[in-house]
Amino acid sequence: MKELGQFGGMGKVVECDESVFGHTKYGKGQPNSTGHTWVLGCVERGGNVRSQIVPSRGKSVIHPILKRWILPDTTLITDEWKGYNDIVFKRLTICHITSYSRYDDNEHLIVNTNSIEGYWSQVKSLIKLANGISIGKANDTKTAHDTLLQSYLDEASFRYNNRDALIENFYTALRKRYVL
Repeated sequence: MKELGQFGGMGKVVECDESVFGHTKYGKGQPNSTGHTWVLGCVERGGNVRSQIVPSRGKSVIHPILKRWILPDTTLITDEWKGYNDIVFKRLTICHITSYSRYDDNEHLIVNTNSIEGYWSQVKSLIKLANGISIGKANDTKTAHDTLLQSYLDEASFRYNNRDALIENFYTALRKRYVL
């Protein structure tokens, strides 16, 4: 697989969001506080996506990752989660309580997180098609679960980042990884 460098840059928009995996849906029971995993993801509009398991969604975790992933002068769009406060990037926010999209007159930009939300939907569908993340009784640990979850995230990222030539790029990645 190709390694992703930083993305974004002057005039580019990157949407970031965090999502929880391994919990019940809202209104379908209480999430198990020890059985869920937070994942941070960013997608450049019209570009690539990146996602990674994070120990929490606090500022001390999110900020260093975003600085590593995203180039300076990038416009960052997030929801109003406080973990993004005081980030070094120009940040536009969307308040999901009032709307899911708005037009920013100053930036001449539609502000939403639809691209990253769509990516989360794809990842969760991929996991659902695989009947969840089953690690068996012998390995039933959070570490094993997170290892498998990260592999699903990597697969979903590869599919998203190579969506225009998925099969061709898959075989190219295989040839680079394994000498045939």
